[in-house]
Amino acid sequence: MIGRALRSHLGLRWRPLVIDLADLLPALFLQADCRDLDAWAARFGIRHDTRHQALSDAYATAQLLQVALAAARVQGHSTLGAVDRLQRQQRALQRLWAPG
Repeated sequence: MIGRALRSHLGLRWRPLVIDLADLLPALFLQADCRDLDAWAARFGIRHDTRHQALSDAYATAQLLQVALAAARVQGHSTLGAVDRLQRQQRALQRLWAPG
């Protein structure tokens, strides 16, 4: 809807940057053995009592994003472009090493 409105009213093409914590967190915390939102939240002491409820999951994810962006800055990934490159590299590595 937003993309369509931008295109029709302003002639702009919208290409949002999507940050996928499932790719970014393992790239930033190589030694962590976390596979899901619950494990990542527990690793960083983020309370997440009401799992599978949209608001609770979104809040925990937002807190994890703050952790990830802070770690990215410390590791020298100080722009969203750098963060995007890091998550893309991680995604490529995961595909390379995926069984099958």
